[in-house]
Amino acid sequence: MSGRFESIFEREDTGIMQRIEIATVFIVVVGLLWLSVTITEFVLWRSAVILLLMAIFASIFWVVDLVAPKNIYTESIGFGKPMNALIGAILGFGFACLFFFIGNINSFSLIVPFAVAGAIFALLASFVEEMVFRSILTPTSARLFQNDWMGAIIGIVAFGLFHFTVYGASWELMIVAMIFGTVLLIGNTVIESTSFGYVAHFFYNFFVVFPLLLVIM
Repeated sequence: MSGRFESIFEREDTGIMQRIEIATVFIVVVGLLWLSVTITEFVLWRSAVILLLMAIFASIFWVVDLVAPKNIYTESIGFGKPMNALIGAILGFGFACLFFFIGNINSFSLIVPFAVAGAIFALLASFVEEMVFRSILTPTSARLFQNDWMGAIIGIVAFGLFHFTVYGASWELMIVAMIFGTVLLIGNTVIESTSFGYVAHFFYNFFVVFPLLLVIM
């Protein structure tokens, strides 16, 4: 590989934003550990363990990039500068509202029988998926192939295939996930902060599980 490829997905985080990212990852991992040792439903337990392994795997890539940022094999992106992160969070919340209210709530029907534990799982899943697919996989693929388009395509397709597997081989849900992921990736890139994707994904999941919890409880 000659020279160092400068991807459009690369950006520098400030100290405070890195600390927030580390705290967020820690909370998510602890939450998944709690789910994996307390829940009794096999389907949810298996899903929690898979997400936990994904979070640990992504964290290893993240740490490698933080320790050796000039390496040519890994790349991770984060919240960026505080103002970018704030703008991304506000716009991400707005997009979550829009996407939820023009769509439907069938995507998360699988978590209904698991009530509160299922809701917590859905919220934690949003962070893990953003960390794996848009904070790690997309920029790392762009660096490895030295092509931003290739990195974007790999991240979007992988996100879609993940949901195809999780939601019972549904092509419809896979396409919806790919559209959702594409918008999040564009938002993250334009705003230069992954806060857009994290907040949008979290609140979309929240809007889905909250009314279901009201019905159950």
